[in-house]
Amino acid sequence: MNLTEPVIEGIILGLTLSVLIGPVFFTHLQTVIYKGFNAGNILSIGITASDVFLIFLCYIGTAQLIDNKIYKVSVGFAGGLVLIFFGIYTYLKKMKFSDMRPKSTIDGNGIVKLLVKGFVLNFANPFVWFFWLGVVSLVNSTYGNKKFEIFLFLSAVVGTYFALNILKALLAFRIKRLIRPKTVMIVNKVVGVLLVLFGFVLIIRVMMLENILNINSLIH
Repeated sequence: MNLTEPVIEGIILGLTLSVLIGPVFFTHLQTVIYKGFNAGNILSIGITASDVFLIFLCYIGTAQLIDNKIYKVSVGFAGGLVLIFFGIYTYLKKMKFSDMRPKSTIDGNGIVKLLVKGFVLNFANPFVWFFWLGVVSLVNSTYGNKKFEIFLFLSAVVGTYFALNILKALLAFRIKRLIRPKTVMIVNKVVGVLLVLFGFVLIIRVMMLENILNINSLIH
């Protein structure tokens, strides 16, 4: 029994996942720049908790539910609307320049908000669901009933992804020292617009995948 194989494969997938650019990526960087390194790590914990929960759901048999067309479309619309809401909120939020100096400690209310924000943003994206469904299906077909190997693989994926999120947060925090308040205001606006765009793209992609929206028919 070669236990290094699932670990290596999991690390490779975790590295790939960490460089994907999506709404969570931009929100994570914005949180680090705006609220500090610790806040970024707390957000990452929320994101990771969401991933672990999704893996659990997929593993215990949510595949039948995700394969349902009505469910896919409903989740797609809901996820898109969540991203649009966060985007508008981020864009319109007024920033106090005093907030540019992140606190060394974050109160309990702030921790809960960051955890929930990370969890919801990740959980609301149906393509994250589809990603983990594909991964779980792949490892099930690859390792069969070898549950320990499956555990090693998924742990390596999530662990690598979380570790690299911390590294990205550290790099963003270092860069943040060179950024002025006006720049952060621009970053907030850009992140807000990107989240709204991601929300609309998410809705359109789900509609196209489920043949609700046919681009070719609109063009011709």
